[in-house]
Amino acid sequence: MTLGFRQGGRVLVSITDPVPFISVADMKEHLRLDKNDTADQPLVTSYTAAAVAAVEMFTQRLLSPRDIVVRLASLPSGRCPVVLAGGIVTAVTSVEIAGEAFTGCEAVGSSPAMLLPPSDWPAVDPVGYPVEISYSAGYATPPQDLVVAVKQICSLIFDGSSGSGPALIDGLPASALSLMLQHRIAPA
Repeated sequence: MTLGFRQGGRVLVSITDPVPFISVADMKEHLRLDKNDTADQPLVTSYTAAAVAAVEMFTQRLLSPRDIVVRLASLPSGRCPVVLAGGIVTAVTSVEIAGEAFTGCEAVGSSPAMLLPPSDWPAVDPVGYPVEISYSAGYATPPQDLVVAVKQICSLIFDGSSGSGPALIDGLPASALSLMLQHRIAPA
C-alpha cells in the first residue's frame, strides 16, 4: 500500500517567516541571563531560532504557522495522495498544474499530511516543475513538550558543548529527543 507520493523532484519554499512562540524574555529567564541586559538579545534570538530549527528538522513538523509552496516535477498516477511537509495542514490555498487550477483537493492527516485529489491526477509533462501546491501548515500553538525541547536545545547551544554536558544523541540532548520522539513524522 502506498502511503503517499514523495519523490525527489520537489522544491519546498516557506513564503512566510516563522512566528516566534518563545519570547526573548522567557528564553533569557530559562538561560538564567540578566533580563535587563539587552546586549545578548540578538544572540539569544539566533540561538532560539537554531533550536526551533533543530526541533522542526527532527520532528518534521512546523512549530508555528507558515505559508508553504511546494513545486513538483511530476504527480502520481490515479488518486494516490501527495505528501505535504510540515505536519498539520490548516488550508490548501491552491493547486496548479501547468499553470491551470486543479480544484477540489483535500488535505488529510498530519503524520504526514496527505493531499487527496477529487479525481485522478492529470498527466503532466515533467519539464521543470509544472505542479505548484500552496498551503498553510504548522501548529497554532506548539505542544508544551516541544517548547521544553526547544529550551533544552537552546541551553545546550548557549552553554557550548563541553564534554561534561548532558548525554547527546546525534548532537541533541537525550532529554529533548525523548520529548520530541512522540511528535516525529517517521521518514517514508
